[in-house]
Amino acid sequence: LSRTNWIDGVRLTEFKNQLIASFTPFDLEAIKDPKNSINVQTVHKYKGLEADLIIILGVCDGMFPLLHPDNALFEIFGKTLADAIDEERRLFYVALTRAKSSLYFLTEKDRESVFLKHLFGKEKEDIPF
Repeated sequence: LSRTNWIDGVRLTEFKNQLIASFTPFDLEAIKDPKNSINVQTVHKYKGLEADLIIILGVCDGMFPLLHPDNALFEIFGKTLADAIDEERRLFYVALTRAKSSLYFLTEKDRESVFLKHLFGKEKEDIPF
């Protein structure tokens, strides 16, 4: 699952094709039908769905939560930065709860999301989970 429709400048559909192309014949035999058994989608599109194994991509500061500078413009409509953070927190919760048995996070060392840090109790931050 991804926060956005892009991974390192590549659309999710192309990412899925590249991922499947990287599998060895042994991998392909174990997966059986990779085109139908592997889903690469945004967290938004995966609401209400589940899978045995979920990998959440880009669980890094600046990516999850994704807080755009334009969020400040919505304050004139009564939407605060805290509201945007709460929305991101709920979306992260959706991602966390899609896995039936295994959940993995892909992040970058020293850029871990505040949500991830809080989840594992590594560090306190200003954003309450």
